[in-house]
Amino acid sequence: MIGKYWAYLVVVGEAGSVREAIDQAMTEGANHPMGPLALADMIGLDTVLSICEVLYQDLGDPKFRPFWEGVRDHKVTVLIHPHGVMDPRFQKFALWNGVGQPIEETLVMTSLIYEGIFEAFPDVKVVIVHGGGYLPHYTARLDRNVTAHPISGQHLKRLPTDYLRCFYYDSCVYSPTVLEALIRRVGADRIILGTDFPFGEDDPVGTIRKVAGISSEDVDKIVSRTPAAILGLAI
Repeated sequence: MIGKYWAYLVVVGEAGSVREAIDQAMTEGANHPMGPLALADMIGLDTVLSICEVLYQDLGDPKFRPFWEGVRDHKVTVLIHPHGVMDPRFQKFALWNGVGQPIEETLVMTSLIYEGIFEAFPDVKVVIVHGGGYLPHYTARLDRNVTAHPISGQHLKRLPTDYLRCFYYDSCVYSPTVLEALIRRVGADRIILGTDFPFGEDDPVGTIRKVAGISSEDVDKIVSRTPAAILGLAI
């Protein structure tokens, strides 16, 4: 978990008090039924980091409705990052990372869409890392399935493509061309600077600036204004 208050304490040199707060939260809140949301409350954070699935059940699954109710009630932002695919087929050539993580991101996004999370909780803020994996570029097939396989749309009030702007996306996609395509799909106002530190791009801001035709206004949105707005920071 990370949020503006934790970051602020570190910046002003109070890392010791942050450590104490984390230790207290882990001691008192580890078994709390709200899990990370209870810890966020104890430490005073406003962002929760989550993996894509728990025991092969994606975050949109009905069993996680109490979590999303807590997200709504506590007004925290959820940042979703994949943990890594354990399937043996993905262990060669580091495919668990290169192919598996974008697949995980695609699965968790479709889970949130198809299970009706954004219908039930329209104001929740969800950030998906690595530009959302494969899904933003291939939702036309999902739109087609609303008619071809009607069961897929049983919880939807619009086409799957129309839910893409319910997410925010980080910019760590390793290519200005891919980022350009993502901007066309979801809009620059739904993208935030992503570093994936220490594993990400060498120059994440430079990658954004290399996007063909991007305006200085859109660079500013991605790098500072939208992230600040998500965290409720004045800039």
